[in-house]
Parts: sequence; structure tokens; C-alpha cells
Amino acid sequence: MRARVSFIIFLCALRRLRRDRSGASAVEFALVVPLVLVCIFGIFEIALSFLAAQLLETATQDSTRMIMTGQVKSTSTSRDSFKATVCDRVKVLLNCNYLYIDAQAYSSLADPTFPSPIENGKFVDNTKWLTGKQGDIVVVRTFYTWPVFLTNFFGYNPSNLEGGKKLLSASAAVRNEPW
Repeated sequence: MRARVSFIIFLCALRRLRRDRSGASAVEFALVVPLVLVCIFGIFEIALSFLAAQLLETATQDSTRMIMTGQVKSTSTSRDSFKATVCDRVKVLLNCNYLYIDAQAYSSLADPTFPSPIENGKFVDNTKWLTGKQGDIVVVRTFYTWPVFLTNFFGYNPSNLEGGKKLLSASAAVRNEPW
């Protein structure tokens, strides 16, 4: 009899608990918030990556005009000086220690070949600094190793380098003007 009374009290307590909805919102919030935060941070990270890529592209396009107009030749600009010029335009968002500049000159449009800068998940720095002469076609490529924080979440992994990094690249092709 005593066990039956305890069981009835237990059932009544369960019914009261089932009807009481005062903590349901807090539990639902605790279950949903981590997923929402990860999605928000993922969107923020992707947007920041696209912004960095666009900034790198614009800086590359603008700085390549120095090569096209002969300013690089007339002032004997080195790769480091050119990198500093690009860096001045991207340092708001990018760390210039991870910025690489490649400039190669070609006599015709049939000549350019561009090997992949990524081998076995690592960035291979095989960049050159050849700005050409008047009338040459010059292709300037810039590379930046961008850190990725949210990797392999929901099967999405934006990194293409080891260590959770993504290689951002930008390029500009110009024909050198007569100086």
C-alpha cells in the first residue's frame, strides 16, 4: 500500500512537471544558441575572407599600374619596395608578413603558364620578380595565407592549405606602355 501511494505521488509530480512550462524557453534557448552562434561566426568569417580577397585584388590592380607605366623601371623599384606599396593598401586587414608577390614578363599572350602555388597542401614560394621591358605582357600575382577558424563544420572546410589556412590570390595582367 505504501509503495502504491508513493507511486501515485510520483505520477502526480510528473503531471505537474509536464504542465509546468516555465523553464521550457530557457532549455530551448540553451539548445539552439550554440548552433546559431556558430552560423553567425561562420557567416562573419566567410564575409571577412571575401573582403580580404577583394582588398588584395584591388591593391594588386592598383599597384600593377606602376609596372605598366614604367615607374618600377625608372625608380629601380625592387620586389620589397613593390610589396611595401601593395602592403600600404592592404595593411588595414592583412599582415604583410604573409604576403607574396610574383611578377613575370612575357613577349606574347601564348607564353604564360602558371603552375599551382599549392603542392600537397603547402604553399610553394616559387615567385619571381621580372617586370619586363616596353611592350611586354606582365602578369602580377599576389598571394596571402589567410587563417581559417571554423574548419570542417557541417562538412564545410574553406581551407586549402595545411594548418587551417586558405590561400587568397589576386592577379593583374598588363602590357607595358612605351616609356
